[in-house]
Amino acid sequence: MDAAYLRQRAADFGYRYLHRYRALVQEHGHQPLTASALWVPAAPKAFLGVSWWLAERTLNDAVSAALGEIEFTLPFHGQCAEPVSITKALRELGDTGKLAGGRCVAIRLDLTNTSLKPGDTFRPRGTFGHIKAACEVCSKLLEGFGIEHIDR
Repeated sequence: MDAAYLRQRAADFGYRYLHRYRALVQEHGHQPLTASALWVPAAPKAFLGVSWWLAERTLNDAVSAALGEIEFTLPFHGQCAEPVSITKALRELGDTGKLAGGRCVAIRLDLTNTSLKPGDTFRPRGTFGHIKAACEVCSKLLEGFGIEHIDR
């Protein structure tokens, strides 16, 4: 799967997520900043996730263990979109070896309205959907599972 397809899948998912979980996003007072799409050779679809996944934040044990082995200094360690995409893939495929050769892209979910007050509308800003580089932790996480991160 090419980068453009994965980027579009992540952007569509991020936008749908923001509308579907609007009340939950407003209740917690922060919005997801990135969405990711992971494609692996063992599955015909992309596995999608967002950062600050409020609806289901339980990561797969293998993902949690891998994150635990990565040194970090950032307060949002493990809150990126990529661990969620990997978790979703492992829930369906069940074997970490099936992720090797995968490709992952992360995109920005920048919005014009970040006040998150009831009644506010979420509208994409100019950088919504732009591919972003993985953070240092996610770069190591993806590498550990044999997944290539697409950063352009």
